[in-house]
Amino acid sequence: MSAAALIRRLRERDIRLWTDGAKLRYSAPEGAMTEEIRAEVAKHRAELLAFLAAAEAANDDMPPLGRAPRGAPLPLSFAQERLWFLEQLVPDTGAYNVAKTIRFRGRLDIAALRGAFRTLAARHETLRTCFPSEDGRATQVVAETVAADLPIVDLAQLDPARRDPVARHLADSHARRAFDLRRGPLWHVLLLRLDDEEHVLSVVLHHIVFDGWSAGVLVAEIAESYRALTAGAAPNLPELPVQYADFAVWQRGWLRGERLDRELDFWRDRLAGAPPVLDLPADRRRTTVQSARGAVAVFAVDADGTAALRRLSRECGATLFMTLMTAFKVLLYRCCGQSDLVVGTPIANRRKSELERLIGFFVNMLAVRTDLGGNPSFVDALERVKSSLVDAYSHQDLPFEYLVKALGVPRDLSHAPVFQVAFQLQSARAEAIELPGLVLEQMETDDRTAKLDMTVSISEGERTLQGTVQASTDLFDRETIERLGSLYVRLLGAIAANPRIPIDGLPLLDRQEREAVLRASASPAKPVPALLQARFERLAQRTGDLVAVADRDFQLTYRELNEQAAYLARRLVAAGVRREQLIGICMPRSAETIVAMLGVLKAGAAFVPMDHTYPAERLARMIEDSRLRLVITNAAARAALPCGDYDSLALERGARADAASPAGRLAAELPGGLPAELPGGLAAELPTMEPQSLAYVIYTSGSTGMPKGALLQHDGAANFAARCIEQKLVGPHCRFMKFASIGFDASIAEVFITLNAGGCVCIVPDDARRSTDVLQDWAREQAATDAILPPTLVALLEPAAFRTMRMLTAGGEACGPEIANRWGRAARFFNAYGPTETSVGPVLGRVREVAPGERVPIGRPLANVSAYVVDRAFEVVPPGIVGEICIGGVAVGRGYLGRPDMT
Repeated sequence: MSAAALIRRLRERDIRLWTDGAKLRYSAPEGAMTEEIRAEVAKHRAELLAFLAAAEAANDDMPPLGRAPRGAPLPLSFAQERLWFLEQLVPDTGAYNVAKTIRFRGRLDIAALRGAFRTLAARHETLRTCFPSEDGRATQVVAETVAADLPIVDLAQLDPARRDPVARHLADSHARRAFDLRRGPLWHVLLLRLDDEEHVLSVVLHHIVFDGWSAGVLVAEIAESYRALTAGAAPNLPELPVQYADFAVWQRGWLRGERLDRELDFWRDRLAGAPPVLDLPADRRRTTVQSARGAVAVFAVDADGTAALRRLSRECGATLFMTLMTAFKVLLYRCCGQSDLVVGTPIANRRKSELERLIGFFVNMLAVRTDLGGNPSFVDALERVKSSLVDAYSHQDLPFEYLVKALGVPRDLSHAPVFQVAFQLQSARAEAIELPGLVLEQMETDDRTAKLDMTVSISEGERTLQGTVQASTDLFDRETIERLGSLYVRLLGAIAANPRIPIDGLPLLDRQEREAVLRASASPAKPVPALLQARFERLAQRTGDLVAVADRDFQLTYRELNEQAAYLARRLVAAGVRREQLIGICMPRSAETIVAMLGVLKAGAAFVPMDHTYPAERLARMIEDSRLRLVITNAAARAALPCGDYDSLALERGARADAASPAGRLAAELPGGLPAELPGGLAAELPTMEPQSLAYVIYTSGSTGMPKGALLQHDGAANFAARCIEQKLVGPHCRFMKFASIGFDASIAEVFITLNAGGCVCIVPDDARRSTDVLQDWAREQAATDAILPPTLVALLEPAAFRTMRMLTAGGEACGPEIANRWGRAARFFNAYGPTETSVGPVLGRVREVAPGERVPIGRPLANVSAYVVDRAFEVVPPGIVGEICIGGVAVGRGYLGRPDMT
């Protein structure tokens, strides 16, 4: 291991080395300097001396630190200033409380403990400091003395079984008690007496006067004073050469000019273009103001896993911290789908030896940016993170608070600036301390707060790793927080087993978990109707007098619609239309449009729906791309069609006088000298088709490039219609609003689920599509019962205007909870999902109520359809992880027309 890598490893444990002539000196929290580390330091002694000498020479421009005059107002440090500002924005949350809870077993000398706290307060000015403000600017005010009280709550009178739960509850509540920064002291203690031999001590300090390093100082000095006082002696602690206020004055005095410019230039360059927010896979949408509410989940890495990770770190010339942080970044990459990641990590920031025995808020946050793009192996990813960390450590002097200001990050109370997640490693042995006659045990405190979206903290023990995931409950459920901890442990195991495979291939699930996800995402297999129009034809025979389609001044019964479609089909067959030939349909939304759809299907062909309001260029492109030779249209749409090498078939209303004939109310005029009447004997010769026969081609919007034609079969669309009827989305005598453009696949649903259910397709007139007021009046007049509408339109409609509405489905775009809740109380509300490349909406679910901020679920795959969330390697991912929806089964079309390379 290089001297630089060893220095970094020591810094991660808050161990500081410096030279004293030819000797190496160090300071460290209690228990941090293990035998393993002592051996490493001894082994690399010569390299460390040379490295430190060079580093100290490079820092010669850092002025000495001494006592500052106390006559003038004392400024806040950069870190304190930002924390004070955040407290003013969102006060009284307790988010910046730091709590330590310790259980004492044995005879506790309460008087000695109280005296130890008084000694501590007398030694450290920060424990006597408050932060009043004037004109929005705070200063440090240090009191001469402070009452270091030790209140005691006696729980000995409680039933023994209740003492421990009550003690934990009181300690947790104590930890959440908010401070008023204007008044001191900014710390308080509470002693809980369970019996003569057992006590619980809760110490809570505001972060503005305390940090992680300070915890070691506090425990060590309380212990030293307690030992002395129990022995009847005065505490003998070394004099402190400076206080925290001296550091604040010194910091603001030396970090300026050329040195400040160098640091700012580095960080501006390093963070240029970084994503402002990490899009975590949260359970709820981000609130406009963070509440600081949080929850903690714990996880552990066993001895074998810890040993393997330490071995991997040594082999890669990295510290354990680097390996663990890389694994955390890989987890974020896999969870979020983002490769450019900025993660915060704390650094002790006690560059001067005079600061090492002070209690105060020195810690600085480093923004570590790494790009994991290109699917590197974990070993390669570790090299990238290692390089990022080395650079960040080399420019650690710039306070994070100054960086935020210099970058001009817009103020946004919904998330933290620069980074929203943090990672840290600390020694679990820092609290290993002995007191006469006592056994000490550190207790976890559930303070239920979170400063960031997520913070992962790991404590390194002798043989194992213990960790916590602290996350915002504004974003995450506790179950999700626990799952993220489990996923991290799973990922660490996969990394230790095979660190050289690409990070996309690192498994997040074992075999049993994977099978459980597959089972949970599966849908049942059920019989698939043979053809899209088959059920409609049976209904036409049984209930032929029911109205099948209606607009303002025209309607067709099931019998009439079936006859008109059959007549058109025979005309098409007579004209030489082949099985699965593509035929365009370009006309206004009308009864004729539905006749054309059914007629093409009965002829064994497939239709290409084209909205006559599309730009001429798009229509020309669709005709050319699908190589259409025939387009069904009418006079209202003929002018919109571009010129080209194709025939058009005019389907006009009322063109024939003979109302008794099958085509009496609808006529089809074929160009090019084709016969006006059918040849004898042809009437019964419509082709037979298979479920896998092509039914229609829907063109994509072209938002990701050139529009592509998606080839959809009968079985997919017929399955969708059957499943909708099965789930009672539609029923007999329903009046379904035909709102969608013919070029949108919701149009297929509107027509065929209605005609397969025995309902009426009610065609929305154009003026109602352009005005919500007219639409609501029309729906009321028509007594509309069912509809499929885009959420942006649903948001503008009033449920009171749709009193007859029985079912409403949102589709085509994301649906917000306010829409779902408003309409879920007025009708059966469904949310549907399905890309153009599948048959309408293969994923569907009823939504009853959605909590504020939560996302509206899209439901589950229909029968005969599978839907899984997969990663870049097309492997299923655990619940809650971002990925792509992969759809299989009968809903999936054949692919893109004429573009097998893009299918």
